[in-house]
Amino acid sequence: MHKGPWRRAHAHITLPILFILSSICGSLARTSLTRLTSYKGSPNGGVVWANFTGCFIMGLMNSTDLQLFANIISSHRTIATPNKYFDSKGAIPLFIAITTGFCGSLTSFSSFISAIFLSSANLNPVDVGALGQPNINNPPNPAYGIMTGLSVLLTQLLIGLAGFSGGEQLSTLIYGDKSDLNPGRISTFLRFSPNGYYITERFLSVVSICLYIVMIVLSATVPKSRFWTLQSVFAPLGTFSRFYFSKKFNNRYTKYPFMGTFLANILATILLSVLLLLQRGKSSNAAISPSLVQHVVSCQVLDALINGFCGCFSTISTFFLEIHKLFRKQTRKSLVAGYCYGLGTIILGYVLMVIILGSFAWSRNGLNRPSCYMPGSATR
Repeated sequence: MHKGPWRRAHAHITLPILFILSSICGSLARTSLTRLTSYKGSPNGGVVWANFTGCFIMGLMNSTDLQLFANIISSHRTIATPNKYFDSKGAIPLFIAITTGFCGSLTSFSSFISAIFLSSANLNPVDVGALGQPNINNPPNPAYGIMTGLSVLLTQLLIGLAGFSGGEQLSTLIYGDKSDLNPGRISTFLRFSPNGYYITERFLSVVSICLYIVMIVLSATVPKSRFWTLQSVFAPLGTFSRFYFSKKFNNRYTKYPFMGTFLANILATILLSVLLLLQRGKSSNAAISPSLVQHVVSCQVLDALINGFCGCFSTISTFFLEIHKLFRKQTRKSLVAGYCYGLGTIILGYVLMVIILGSFAWSRNGLNRPSCYMPGSATR
């Protein structure tokens, strides 16, 4: 929006409120897709479906941003009214809430790394299901875990990239070329008017506040709902942290334009490794306590931090979008930078999880099932 004290305050207030709703929806959608697609014998289930969906929506939004919000961006209007129009798409709270908030929370880099690690480390079947990798048969020997891990890596990467590309192609089918701001087709109706946008924004802000209050009350009063409600309480905190890292560090260093996303993904992976160690680690004295964490409520809090905070603190959709931006430049330098950024982040995240979680698990002969495990579920 055109700058001014009130407008800046409006953006600073509205965006965090919309982040609450988008984070909760993204986190719950990711968990639901993971549980729905993780079952014994599933060839490609778990978090891969959440990552595909998030990347698809991110690709769609990345290509429809100008068309969808064309009527409220001042640069595309002949007469710009300060009270009605935004300076750019990056100033539109709802656009940021959909991309950074919902898509970023629906996809998870830390869960992606954990799926690769647990598959390659042969920690199946009990330990893998809760993290989005379907239960599979034990391999003939541990070396087969390398092939399994690589298959998970390639499958998730290619499916995610396919989703991103599919979203861009759907945008072209709906709106035409990205530069065509006046297509004169039915897609004209799929645009926000200034008044329609503000009504939508205010309505979603009210829903967001009410939903967060409900989640807090339910997590405190209804123990059976905590698997869903507790992660909803922590999810916005993860999204806020990731957004802060992006604003603080992205483009701060010329040679490392995506440092914020890189730090968020790596820190989330480190935190996830520690949380999994606490939740599933075997105690040194199995006769007294088989697991490090036995109390059900403590386990539920760890579970909420794993699915809620870590899942939203890290992201695959933004990670793929940034790699796509580098590849799109079609220069040798940008291609090298894209591969180094993508592969470097994945390798570093994997190595850190091996050091933190792997060294502990192998020293204690594996991991335990969580004390808050939900019988009858393929994922908990």
